[in-house]
Amino acid sequence: MKDSKLHTICYLLSEFTFIPVRLYKNNILLKSYYPLNIPYDPFVLYEKEILNLSTKLNYYITKRYNYYSLIKHEDYKIVIGPTRINEITKEDIRELLINISQNSEFIENTLSFVNSISKMSLENLLKLSSLINLLLNNEYDDSLFNTNKEKDLIINKIVNERIKNKDYELINTDKYNYKYFNDESTLISTIASGNVDKVLKFTHELNLLDSNINESQIKQNKHRFVTYLTLISRVAIKKGIDQDIVGNIINRYLNEIIQTNDIHKINLIFNDMLITFTYFIKDVSSSSSPLINKINSYINANITKNITVNEIAAALYVSRPYISAYFKKETGLNLSNYIYQNKINCAKNLLSITNRSLREISLYLGFSSTSHFSSTFKKYEGMTPNEYRQKRTSNSCGF
Repeated sequence: MKDSKLHTICYLLSEFTFIPVRLYKNNILLKSYYPLNIPYDPFVLYEKEILNLSTKLNYYITKRYNYYSLIKHEDYKIVIGPTRINEITKEDIRELLINISQNSEFIENTLSFVNSISKMSLENLLKLSSLINLLLNNEYDDSLFNTNKEKDLIINKIVNERIKNKDYELINTDKYNYKYFNDESTLISTIASGNVDKVLKFTHELNLLDSNINESQIKQNKHRFVTYLTLISRVAIKKGIDQDIVGNIINRYLNEIIQTNDIHKINLIFNDMLITFTYFIKDVSSSSSPLINKINSYINANITKNITVNEIAAALYVSRPYISAYFKKETGLNLSNYIYQNKINCAKNLLSITNRSLREISLYLGFSSTSHFSSTFKKYEGMTPNEYRQKRTSNSCGF
């Protein structure tokens, strides 16, 4: 009976959210619920780590900023995800599949699958997961997604709580230093510029001076790691990255650094932290301004709704004339047209890799009717949705 109830919850979650859901018992997969046809499941890369997360309600952020949540109930585990705020790029998919020999058609279909999943902020994913946790375990804890904190305070609070751990006792000695501690300003400015190539080169060249260091030197370097993490986190928030996402990333790396005294692992964690923040800053910096970033985030988060320029303006506390003129000036595009273009791009993914009807897709994307959806699609793509689907099917090689 319990199996049946949990299967029903997972099925309804997937159908309602348009996000993959998985049900485990004793860490053995019972069933996966996908709203889409999936060519390759990226979850296999993170399955072990996610299933081993502590506490009944938890989350996981991948290196490319996909979000997963975990809800535990007795011997069962429910995993929701992946979801994310922004579109994933073809380069990200290629890197994801780097160890898998696949043709370009496979990469295109995997890209379409990932970008067709509903976009959701980490905060909203955790709120949804908290509801399931309340239903199954009769427990509710909103501490994971409490946003009522000032930007610097959220970083200071998390870091200072961790620094109380004895592993971060400051040792007043400079006899041993990592190479990466020698030029703080250059490193921070490189990350702030979102220069991934330079940071990757930096991490590849990074070598330990001596692997046989004593306990006090390990403590000092762990403390300096925390200092760098704090500085880079503040840069990330100033660049426009959501404060809660930054806070969650901080918590992740602090947990990892607390649990090891292996100097080589500390080095790997540091490299991973540098690359993660640089990629995130690069994504934010690719847009021309913080307001444009916020507009994009709002559209991506509400792609399934009937979005209007008035609603975006109200959500961002600016007037409609101002936001329309500003968007046009910065991008050269009409904001209303841009909203529809984003919806049509999502529709193209759905038409390519799902068998959902035009009515289902039009409802999912917030169009007033199937005819409205079809006419809008033809306006932007020069063909009807059915014509597009037939064209994609004829070239799909079986996917």
